Amino acid sequence: MAPPDVLKNFNKIRYLIVKKFTFTLISFLNYFKNEGNILFKSFLSNLLHTLYPNQCPYCEIGIKYNMLFCSDCEKNLNYDGYVKEFKTRLNQNFACLSVFKYEGNVKNAVLRYKFAKRRDYGEKFSKLMANCLNKKINTANFDIITSVPMDKIKIKKRGYNQSQELAEKLSKFINVKYKQTIRKIKKNSEQHTLSGKDRRKNCRGIYEIIDPSFIKNKKILICDDVVTTGSTLSECIISLKRAQITEVFCVTLAISTIDFK
Repeated sequence: MAPPDVLKNFNKIRYLIVKKFTFTLISFLNYFKNEGNILFKSFLSNLLHTLYPNQCPYCEIGIKYNMLFCSDCEKNLNYDGYVKEFKTRLNQNFACLSVFKYEGNVKNAVLRYKFAKRRDYGEKFSKLMANCLNKKINTANFDIITSVPMDKIKIKKRGYNQSQELAEKLSKFINVKYKQTIRKIKKNSEQHTLSGKDRRKNCRGIYEIIDPSFIKNKKILICDDVVTTGSTLSECIISLKRAQITEVFCVTLAISTIDFK
């Protein structure tokens, strides 16, 4: 039997080879998306699916690499979008478009995306957000897409800011430049552990604009993963409006069905 160090190095090399081969196949697929013949594209697609299995984010069954969800979830989930009006604590109106209700398999998918390192879900989520946005509003009106920031400790623990990842991918689908315009300057408690009133107090004064002159007179699309009371987005919008933006609209993957008072 080979020594542990030899096996470890062998497994590392094997992983790198498979990873390199996978990315090469993805490059071929992107090239032949418009250029290749149907049979060759089908062959590459099936080969990629065999080597790099894809899962439906909502029920976790296997799907082809370019599918957003399985046929059952596509049929059973409502992803037409929900628009809800909110007010900031300064009585400023803002609207938020959410693709899903935050419940059932959608909730489980979001939790896996955030806490189980399923970053591969981000591309699918962002594509659905883009489709929903394009049906509801004219995204060409926006100058910048930005995201709700996360404190550095939480990013280090989780490995990524899911809202930023959604926004960055979304920017490519709707052709609007991504820019992180807001930063978090105070650590606060987890929002999901608090009541509606406490959520609003928990968010006060925790954000600031990175470069106010850059966003002045701009139209901003702000992205987050889930909206509940709107408290987090509200505080971001207060900061944005102080920097004299001209318009703001919010988009999230899901909206909570909990009715906080």
